[in-house]
Order: sequence, then structure tokens, then C-alpha cells
Amino acid sequence: MISEIDIKDMTELYKLNYGDHFTFAEEIVRTPPDAPEVNSDSIWKYLKVDGMYAQITQGDGIAFAAAWTKVKKVDA
Repeated sequence: MISEIDIKDMTELYKLNYGDHFTFAEEIVRTPPDAPEVNSDSIWKYLKVDGMYAQITQGDGIAFAAAWTKVKKVDA
């Protein structure tokens, strides 16, 4: 169950700044067609919005996730 405190910590992916680290607040992350799935349990780094998807990375390549996905910003 999500509490009000958890909801206050969430934001949309597109609202992050370049270089911010985050985790996904949603278990299912929408990706572009034919793109590999992203691990929603990992810590990611935000790069930029590219159309309706955001470019994100874990250091070994770029992945894409829907820009409106709910995330939680973390300190890395």
C-alpha cells in the first residue's frame, strides 16, 4: 500500500534534472516498441527527454522509459 509520504516523494521522470539518480516507483515501466525492458528495481541516472521517452542509463549504455513514469529521486 502506498502512503501519503510515499506519494510526496514521487515525481515524473521528465521533471528530473540531468544527472539525477532515481528508482522507479512503478513496477511496470513503459518502453518504446522493440526496446529492451528496464529493471525497475535498479538505480538509474536521468539524461534527457527524447520525444515521449526519457533517456536513462546505468553506466553501460542508454535505455528509454516513458517520460511520465513515476520515480523517486535518490542520492547516489
